[in-house]
Amino acid sequence: MDNSFSIFKVAVVFALFAILGYFMASFITSSFTLVFFIWIVFTLIVLFLYLSFYEILESINKKFKSIKSSQDKEDKILKNDTNISSNSASLDTTDFVSITAHEIKTPVSVIKGYTDLLLSDKDISKGVSSEAKEYIKRIESSSSQIFSLVENLLNITKIENGQMSLNFEKFDINDLIEEVLDNMENEASLKKIKISFSANKDLPQVIADRMKIEEVLNNFLSNAINYTPEKGEVNISAISDEKFVTVFVKDTGIGISYNDQKKIFSKFYRGDAVNVKKVGGNGLGLYISSKIIDMHKGKISVESEENNGSTFSFSLPINI
Repeated sequence: MDNSFSIFKVAVVFALFAILGYFMASFITSSFTLVFFIWIVFTLIVLFLYLSFYEILESINKKFKSIKSSQDKEDKILKNDTNISSNSASLDTTDFVSITAHEIKTPVSVIKGYTDLLLSDKDISKGVSSEAKEYIKRIESSSSQIFSLVENLLNITKIENGQMSLNFEKFDINDLIEEVLDNMENEASLKKIKISFSANKDLPQVIADRMKIEEVLNNFLSNAINYTPEKGEVNISAISDEKFVTVFVKDTGIGISYNDQKKIFSKFYRGDAVNVKKVGGNGLGLYISSKIIDMHKGKISVESEENNGSTFSFSLPINI
């Protein structure tokens, strides 16, 4: 697309939308300025998304063509080796997922950042109706889900390419649990779920990748909250023996069938129960968590009964 033509087209579209917004706002004389301002912001967001999406497609196409070109050269050299050809096809798919996820991450981060600002900044949100705030919350929630999916896709490509590395450090697991609980407080309060945790002062410090273990804890707690009905309970506890520190996340949720428990840590797996399908998810969190714990030479497990809650746990070796 020609740059001058693209800029001209965007300018024309913006002008038309601005004129339309002006006439719309003129009918609401009591809130003319606010309505017109919201309309202009909405128009800018739509145009930004259009331009971002176009740039994403262009960037993906260029990068993927470059990878494909390099791969074609390798395939010619290795055309007699069917195993290598098979691995190359798989590599194409993995590279495409990785590139796409990277390109989507930036615009989604921008959308999430602006919606957070609209919700948290009192000066900006002053005068915005409760209905408009509800719409903004929905945008923020959806963008958070997309961001989480992108992060999971990036983690999977790193895991399957053997590119995920661990940054070991010594830390107190009690401190990490309390930090994660603080971040989950709002999510739990929306469902009136009571979360309890009593720090075990006798626990030894662990040597692990703190950020990766935080990701596992976030996933366990988020699932416990999502799959527990309103006014339910979630309990976190931690114990240790001579070799391991073990963290338990127990909920009073819908539970997991025996057959589903066998597959719960598989990639993209989600149970078939109606209550499970009501909750959004992509079946990646527990798979990634299991791989992270495996990389730490630890253990991950689940105990559950249908309609009687679940207990997820992971163990980290004290000495690596």
